[in-house]
Amino acid sequence: MIRRLKTRPPDHSELAGLSYIQSLEHKRTYKYEKVYCVDKSPLDCNFPVFFYGKHNGGGPLFIDYIFSKKEFLEEHKDCKTALEVCSGPGFIGFYLYKYLNLDFINFVDINGEVEQSVNKTIQHNNVNGKFFTSDALDDYTGDKVDLIVMNPPFFTTEEEFNKHIEICGIDNKESIERSRLITLDKNFEFHSKLIDKCLDILTDNGRIVFLEVINNIEPSKIINKLKGGKRMTNRQFKVESQIPNYYTLTIYKM
Repeated sequence: MIRRLKTRPPDHSELAGLSYIQSLEHKRTYKYEKVYCVDKSPLDCNFPVFFYGKHNGGGPLFIDYIFSKKEFLEEHKDCKTALEVCSGPGFIGFYLYKYLNLDFINFVDINGEVEQSVNKTIQHNNVNGKFFTSDALDDYTGDKVDLIVMNPPFFTTEEEFNKHIEICGIDNKESIERSRLITLDKNFEFHSKLIDKCLDILTDNGRIVFLEVINNIEPSKIINKLKGGKRMTNRQFKVESQIPNYYTLTIYKM
């Protein structure tokens, strides 16, 4: 159990008025270790996920608005194994490990810096899981899984990315390159590599859940990359917005 954090969060008043994505970019400049509680009581954190602000891709918010919803957990309650791609510290994967009662959860991210935090969470909570440093799924050597979840990069051109950086007012080279790693999929190449390999990693009962930004990557762009007809579901969500701004596209192997 984690009863008290050794670090105190900074004052976020300077982020007032910014959109969620903009404020998240600024929070990535915070370099202290933090804890996100997958399972908490009024006084205790029973399942902590350890992370650094610079590695936060938005997982906690997506859990609140999407992955914790009854309909999502009900749809995937038959899954016993999972893989989180573009995992960062593994917020979503660890959450699903707990609430889907998974046998194991693996993680993939191109940024090897997050491995230390993921392994710390695995060891602290006695999780059956493993982290793989990999560009897309190129170097994933783990077992096949019933469920793949991902929140992949959502800008597909340098122009989109540069506009985002300008709006956020980010001028630090390190912060820009970190944001590029998290948010830019130039020419849709990263998605294409994922789609080419993801079905081979699924069990016969398997499915993959893409979490995407509605205005950046349309579902048809992913569907058109798939070979053959697949059963799928598409749901829209309002994430800190008055209108739907995110969607999940779930594609079943069989």
